[in-house]
Amino acid sequence: MAYRIMPVYNIDRTVGEGEANLPHDVKLVQALLSGLARLGPTPEAPKKAPVLDGRFTPELKQWIVAFQKYIASRSGALRPDGKVHPIPLAGNPGDWKSKFSSGYSSTLYAMNVFLRDSHRDAHEHIARELYLKELPLFPQNS
Repeated sequence: MAYRIMPVYNIDRTVGEGEANLPHDVKLVQALLSGLARLGPTPEAPKKAPVLDGRFTPELKQWIVAFQKYIASRSGALRPDGKVHPIPLAGNPGDWKSKFSSGYSSTLYAMNVFLRDSHRDAHEHIARELYLKELPLFPQNS
């Protein structure tokens, strides 16, 4: 299930061609990209913002690749492969790693940071719109 550990949204399984594409994970990726689409045109992105329907489509792949290319052109840290992997956790919840062992940055982490930094309200709205469960930053031992 897609979820949020303040202030980052994460997914359970990879979204992309030939991947698990769990509907709730796909819907989160669609919501993040839809929020980013409102910030202005991204080179190579489709004209219409992604529809929040939880289905992986060729248009969603185009959106993912366009975002990856845009960030890669600025930092070189993303690999434009059309896939969004879960953000790796370094250990405890809240201990985010923005990079994988390959050295590439997490597309999902970049989407979160870019949207949150550019339009905090749109980022916050995703939790309400998708009814996402919020996990505690520091879970209590039972």
